[in-house]
Amino acid sequence: MTVMQLCFSFQGRISRKTYWVMQCILFALTVILYVIVNRITVPAEAYYDRIQSLGDLLDVTVLLLMPTVYVNLVVIGIIVAPVGTLTSLASSSGFFFLLLAPVLVNFAILVKRWHDRNKSAWWAFIHLVPIIGSVWTFVECGFFRGTTGENRFGHDLLQLR
Repeated sequence: MTVMQLCFSFQGRISRKTYWVMQCILFALTVILYVIVNRITVPAEAYYDRIQSLGDLLDVTVLLLMPTVYVNLVVIGIIVAPVGTLTSLASSSGFFFLLLAPVLVNFAILVKRWHDRNKSAWWAFIHLVPIIGSVWTFVECGFFRGTTGENRFGHDLLQLR
């Protein structure tokens, strides 16, 4: 599977190892985007004052623990009237469009991982359910082995080795 197929195709299966590697890459990309946009949207003289606020500490904590949950919060912050530190960052349309690519790649990765579990792509939408969906996705996609042998979405990648 090529990198383009891995990132932008919604067909096929991927192993847990590939899933975790891609999640780490997306996590690093999200952190880098967060830092860049934060430096751009906050004036230099106010930057260190802003870091000391409790809101930023919570923002960074959520970002580090579950980057896709953070993306969901940013989208919610854009839809609902933006107020506060998290949503002031979310109100930046540039940040939204920067995060769109990692979100689409993450969705493609989730779909392929659900396929490995022999489940439909529709299961990727459970990730959008607050807290329960993220935990369910984290456990099932991250820790459970895929279907042994061929399933309706393709061959078992571990047997092909």
